[in-house]
Amino acid sequence: MRDAVKRLSDFVEKRIAVLFMIPTIITLGLVLFFPLLYSLTISFYRWSVARPFLGKTFVFFQNYSKALTDPAFLVAIRNTFVFTFFAVAVELILGIAVALLLHGNFKGKTFFQTALFLPVVTTPVAVGIIWRILFLTDVGLIPYLFQLAGFERVTFLSSPVLAMVAVIFVDIWQTTPFAFTLILAGLSSLPSEPYEAAMIDGATSWQRFFYVTLPLLKPVIVVVLLIRVMDAFRVFDTIYILTGGGPGSATESVSTFTVRTAFQYFNTGYASALAYVVFIIIAVMSYLMIKGFKIETSEL
Repeated sequence: MRDAVKRLSDFVEKRIAVLFMIPTIITLGLVLFFPLLYSLTISFYRWSVARPFLGKTFVFFQNYSKALTDPAFLVAIRNTFVFTFFAVAVELILGIAVALLLHGNFKGKTFFQTALFLPVVTTPVAVGIIWRILFLTDVGLIPYLFQLAGFERVTFLSSPVLAMVAVIFVDIWQTTPFAFTLILAGLSSLPSEPYEAAMIDGATSWQRFFYVTLPLLKPVIVVVLLIRVMDAFRVFDTIYILTGGGPGSATESVSTFTVRTAFQYFNTGYASALAYVVFIIIAVMSYLMIKGFKIETSEL
């Protein structure tokens, strides 16, 4: 009798757990999976959300083949790779450097960590507006500082090269604290035994850093790289506010190009295909990074 009651109780508990999960599953389906499947579906159609009366024309992979041969989109891909490479590389180097500086116990450590992390929690739109004002040729602080240093006022946002430098600089300023926060957490969790053994063997500070710290931090560094590459490759807010993708297409990213295609030219089917091409690129890059660093998924 007691066993039967226990089995009945276990049965009811399992069914209740499923019942409580149903609202979450339905919400995820409506908010996440339905839009994904719907956008994937319309990526195979020629369709404009602004002209629904024209109907949908099934074109199969035509939108995808167009994306791979569209000169404007290929320029956007090139710009995004340039932006991602330089921004993430500098952020990783600065993140490691700042994490090493803040590692250990000293007075004011919590204050510095909090103050340095503020750019990360600042809204990207607000960051873009502030830095756009700072970069303005006539009234901006940065061109004024160049003038004080004896140079001519630099037109950052009007020059193709300097505009890219500006958006990379702003991204570095905003997201480097994210990198050093994760790396600092990784440093705090490293065991002390390898360092003690290295010091006994007479290893210098640089040798301990390159042969002990970096190998032990490799899983954390890969996580930082994965998150930052995925985030930088789809950056939209900062570039859109700072330059709008200009001058010309000098800072056009895949995200700004896709948004422009969808909401300015109202080519909805093609824009959906562009979004999935970007998704595939990010997935391939993530896979190659994990395999390149020889990291098991259990270590991430």
